[in-house]
Amino acid sequence: MQNPTLKQQKPKEVGRNQSFTVGEVAQPTAPKETEELTRVLSTLNPNAPHNVVRYAHGVKAFRQDPTSGQTHFHVAIDGNFQFIDEDNYQMNQQKQDAVLRNQFNFSTRGTQTFNLAAKSTKVETARLEVQDYSGQFSKSIIYDLYKKKNKGEKKVQQQANVQDPLKFNSNEGLTQKQEQNKDENKPSALLTLSAQQSIQIKSSLALAERLVTEKNCDEIITDFALWEDEADQYQPGKGSLFPLWDFVPDQSKPVSCLEWHPRYQDIFAVGYGQKSISTTINKKSQINIYSLKNIFHPEKILETESDVICLAWSPDNENLLLCGLLDGNVNLFDVSEQKLLASSSTTTGKHVELVSSVGWMSESNADLQVVQFISGSFDGQLIQWSYQLGQLKQLVKIPVYDTGLNNDIGPVVEEKKTLTNFQKQFDAVKDRTKGQLDQDATILIDYRPVQMKEQNQNPLVGISSLKFNMDPDFNWMFAFGADNGLVRLTSTAYTNDFHQSYTQANQGHSSLVHSIAWNVFKPDILATASEDNYLKIFQIKKQQPLYTYDLQAPVTSVTFSNTVSTVLVAGTAFNNIHIFDFEQNKEKELCVQKVVPDQARLTAVSMNQFYPIITVGDSAGVVRVFKLSPNLRKRAIYVNDDKSKKVQVQVPVEEQKKQIMDKELAKITGYVDWCKKAKEANGE
Repeated sequence: MQNPTLKQQKPKEVGRNQSFTVGEVAQPTAPKETEELTRVLSTLNPNAPHNVVRYAHGVKAFRQDPTSGQTHFHVAIDGNFQFIDEDNYQMNQQKQDAVLRNQFNFSTRGTQTFNLAAKSTKVETARLEVQDYSGQFSKSIIYDLYKKKNKGEKKVQQQANVQDPLKFNSNEGLTQKQEQNKDENKPSALLTLSAQQSIQIKSSLALAERLVTEKNCDEIITDFALWEDEADQYQPGKGSLFPLWDFVPDQSKPVSCLEWHPRYQDIFAVGYGQKSISTTINKKSQINIYSLKNIFHPEKILETESDVICLAWSPDNENLLLCGLLDGNVNLFDVSEQKLLASSSTTTGKHVELVSSVGWMSESNADLQVVQFISGSFDGQLIQWSYQLGQLKQLVKIPVYDTGLNNDIGPVVEEKKTLTNFQKQFDAVKDRTKGQLDQDATILIDYRPVQMKEQNQNPLVGISSLKFNMDPDFNWMFAFGADNGLVRLTSTAYTNDFHQSYTQANQGHSSLVHSIAWNVFKPDILATASEDNYLKIFQIKKQQPLYTYDLQAPVTSVTFSNTVSTVLVAGTAFNNIHIFDFEQNKEKELCVQKVVPDQARLTAVSMNQFYPIITVGDSAGVVRVFKLSPNLRKRAIYVNDDKSKKVQVQVPVEEQKKQIMDKELAKITGYVDWCKKAKEANGE
């Protein structure tokens, strides 16, 4: 019988998304306990989210993800079974089979010391610098700044339009600029260094470069120091040149001049330029300062606005270098700082044509920071310059005319009185010591009549070479050569008067004089090289040359040796080097050797003052270094003549040098006497 208190309950409908687990049984109602109910099982996870949103990179937007994980983990237990083929199983098996270490067969860090050294793990950072800034801020200041900025932008835009007149004003025809690599725009690490660090890095790199050069040129350095030509022992009276280094610059301009440093033994300067004016446009050139310790790259590079024609190192200040240019200007450089100290211009005055030669005057005063020098040019002018307190000034401008012997105050045949006075003055200066010369400056006096001093209307002569006397007692005297073969001696105290002239009428040169060289041991001897193929040896007070050598080619350079009084080196336009030693052979050279290939022409020759080497420059810009064989550098040696004493006393070095100098002077004096006898034998 049915209980009236119970009500019939309808079974709940199972929703579409509703699920049951296995084993779940619905509770039957009392009236229908035996009724079978159908249950539907689903694979959907009721806890899975249905509103998952993910970012789609393809469309670059967020999109709803229709897929979601339907797996629901109740319990997860990892087992301890492994497959035999797995790597982890093999590694674990090896560890288990390994035998443990015996603690008596090895020692750890803990057993090596009694007390472990303490280590600091602190990290300290640099303290931030705090700076105070102050200023005014208002609307008017902001307006002014924006106005200034807009004005600058307009100015830059106008300059850009002027530089590129074909540039489009609009964006038409312009392509989008490609994005540049940011790493390429990053500044170099060297730019972030301080000045002191840059100097240290520069010196370190220079030292490393010299070490590499020494390693690569080890054989050449050995030849430079130890090579001696054994053939000289079997061929007396003959010599040779041994090639050492080649200095090849980056540019291909010809070498116009070479000059060894008077103090540093391995430093020399090379000037590049064309001596002939082929165009009216001045092209920039440079001066390279080379060292024998580094043949790959110059130590310093000095840039000039025109071709370099001549060079001269200062005898007092090792950093000052003087050069003459093709455009008629003279430049004064400080080599240590690679800085141009002064340059002539139309304001200070300049030469009209190229500056052929320059020379330093002995009147320079280092204490007052005053330097004086002379420049000669093809415009026929000798100009004395003064540099003081950063300013370059002209002191004297001397025009040189072809007056023959009219302006000479020295040995003129028609004037016996002038000859006697000049000889007396010259001998008086020569007999004085250097200290007396510094205290009492000797001034030559012109005793000629006034009417002979009047300037004749003769044409100007171009000055092609200039050289100061190298003797300290006669450093006020210099000689210069002209384009017509004229050679004159003068001093810094005179303007239009000259001590002596060597003209073509007195067997002088008939063409341009390229180079002049003074003898170091006998200051009244000089050699001249000319375009007329002749090399002439002159002596002061003598009108005609002592001796003339025909080299069968235009002679471009000549220089005396500073260690051997009778050695003379000359270079010709046919790429040959002629080396004389008047002690061994007075009539002809000991060595004639071709030093430049046929593709180029020899342009300059210079001899080192300390080492037996010469440098040769050519028209291709290459500088070659050669070493003289023993027969070409035979110098007098010291011999102790005092054999009366049983115990030999060591002679001071100064006395030994004095004896060597006297012997060298005797050698060149003997050559002069031989020349005089040869002229007398020929009836001259």
